[in-house]
Amino acid sequence: MTFKTPGPEGKEAAVGTLLLCAAAALFAPGMVLAQGQAKPKEPAKSAAKAGEEKPQVYAFGETEISAPEIQFDFGSRKHVFLDGVTLTQKQTKMTAKTMTVQVTPKNEVEWARCEGDVFIEKKGEDGVNMDARAATVFYRVMEQKAELDGGVVLHQTSPKLAKPAQVTGSRVDLDLSTKQNIVHRSKDAQAKVHLDPIGKEGQPAPEAIDLIGDRIEMNGATQEYVATGNPLVKRPSAVMTAKRIRFQVDDESKDVKVAYAEEDVVYDGKNDKGATIYVTGDHGVFNKEKNELVIRGNVKMRTQRPDDAGPTTLNGETFVYNTKTGQGSMKRGQASPAIFTLPDKVNPGDKKDAPDAKKAPEKKQ
Repeated sequence: MTFKTPGPEGKEAAVGTLLLCAAAALFAPGMVLAQGQAKPKEPAKSAAKAGEEKPQVYAFGETEISAPEIQFDFGSRKHVFLDGVTLTQKQTKMTAKTMTVQVTPKNEVEWARCEGDVFIEKKGEDGVNMDARAATVFYRVMEQKAELDGGVVLHQTSPKLAKPAQVTGSRVDLDLSTKQNIVHRSKDAQAKVHLDPIGKEGQPAPEAIDLIGDRIEMNGATQEYVATGNPLVKRPSAVMTAKRIRFQVDDESKDVKVAYAEEDVVYDGKNDKGATIYVTGDHGVFNKEKNELVIRGNVKMRTQRPDDAGPTTLNGETFVYNTKTGQGSMKRGQASPAIFTLPDKVNPGDKKDAPDAKKAPEKKQ
């Protein structure tokens, strides 16, 4: 059985992003779609042009869905909304080209599938707002899980962020009950999480953070991020790569508290004084509050200041480095000593002050 409502074709929303908890408010488990409960509302009066009519709005409990064409199948309990759909519920809004809703024998929503330029927008009472775009969204209500697929881009605004956080990937899997979410790479690009922390009052503004990998896991409860598949964490002053990178975000400043790098660690950075440092090792830990980098296991370090003639190298077992002051230390391993190598050439501009720089005798005329 099909019911059609008059109205112009729905406008298409733009293409794709995220919003981690938006789907939870869109279709609550108690939302009912029974034959007698889908009631059309009186269309609001407007200054529309003559002959132009708005899509009919239907109310399902606290949820309102509007579309130019609505198809109800009471036998299968599957209802389809076509030609530009808008769903609103409290502080949440979703738009799509089509939306299919399946209900259970108890008249509760089992799942909802949104297709075609899906846009989700949710406004939080705490000032944290989220929006997402994707080609499709499939929400399994009973399991409290959602899948955003196709060019997903997700934004989150917060008073604690200087700019909206952005998540991009081919697909985002959301677990709304545990707040554990997974971002997957696309064929052409890795998954990415970008943060612009606002920092703490009275302290310098922190650098932006990019976490990149083939797969990124985000835990909203613990504020922990894990990246695998050629992962890297990048700031303007440094890049760190490894087989697995994990970091925690401070809930107050939204900046990284501690970052952990596991296996085949590479740290490549430059401090405020322009000194470069390149370190490799087996494991790494960066503590943001202390500005301390610790690399352990088969460590090889190379550093150079702007006025150095060449790099200074250090080999050892444990390397500790202050990324702010440039001070550090190297400890030896059990089987071998730490090796310290200075540049073998002196800066030409400093030759006159070098102890071994002797003036050549003048030739007699």
